[in-house]
Amino acid sequence: MCLLSAYKVKYPISFFLLRGANESAAVTRVSPFYDECKRCYNVSIWKAFNNMFNCLPVAAIVGKKIFAVHGGLSPDLESMESIRKIERPIDVSVVPIAVLMWHVAR
Repeated sequence: MCLLSAYKVKYPISFFLLRGANESAAVTRVSPFYDECKRCYNVSIWKAFNNMFNCLPVAAIVGKKIFAVHGGLSPDLESMESIRKIERPIDVSVVPIAVLMWHVAR
């Protein structure tokens, strides 16, 4: 995460990060990510990353053609404009966001 964050700072116009399903305090707390942050840095860096995760965009349009999202489409979000209107920071447990993060297409 440190390297990805550094790339975003160095190349803010051409490097993009989208939020995935694992970028939440609940998931990272029980994963090795928390332990690694605590061991290599301190708990405050883990908290800072979670604050950053809550600010990441959840979807993108690539080349005006491709809808990029970690999970799937939410019936609560009818257009890309409704996704743009999602106020951040936001926790992944909020329903439309949770669907975008976790939904598996069938």
